[in-house]
Amino acid sequence: MEVLQGCRNREELVEAQAFVAENISRIIHPHTSISEKAIHFVGEYALSHGLRVVDALIAASALLHRAKLATGNAKHFRFIPGLTLDEFSF
Repeated sequence: MEVLQGCRNREELVEAQAFVAENISRIIHPHTSISEKAIHFVGEYALSHGLRVVDALIAASALLHRAKLATGNAKHFRFIPGLTLDEFSF
């Protein structure tokens, strides 16, 4: 969802949709434990690192599911302990 939201035009949207279809095998939907972890992250890192709610939810989802977080913007996440990042660029 966040990858698609960052698109600036139709061409980027089509590229992003193709990237997601080819590279993302599973989408994790938020539930209570993810929300609770995200709230903790916002309390810890919003002021010091500018962590936003959506990024907190993404990080919490990855951590709680022991999944690598694929990101094109690692600076949004690299300060979160225990989070494994897989950086990419378009």
